[in-house]
Amino acid sequence: MERALKNLPKHKHLKAISKFALIHYKSGSVIDGHQIFEQLVSNYPKRTDIWSMYIDAEMNAERMDQVRNLYERVVHLNLSTKKMQGFLKRYLRFEKDQQSEDGQEHVKQLAREYIALKTSAN
Repeated sequence: MERALKNLPKHKHLKAISKFALIHYKSGSVIDGHQIFEQLVSNYPKRTDIWSMYIDAEMNAERMDQVRNLYERVVHLNLSTKKMQGFLKRYLRFEKDQQSEDGQEHVKQLAREYIALKTSAN
């Protein structure tokens, strides 16, 4: 990875690093991929494309508790309404797929809190 980053222009580093993380997930090195994505989301917390890749990789690795944790983290970020709506919808769909009534209610409550926060701010 280091050698690849040396040869790539700066504006392509982020994409290359995320691809390396996905390769780790696919090759069975889930912990290594997890660590790379954690660094990425801590350095670029508003990059929703990275959050989406991270969540999808964890889903494919069938680490559902980790997926819930990631959704909880991302819905508490200060994102635009459009981006937040997308993540809340995905989170709700995930909980429906997991057949978790409590989880679905929790996501609906998060959405209500978000709407209340946005309306009180305006």
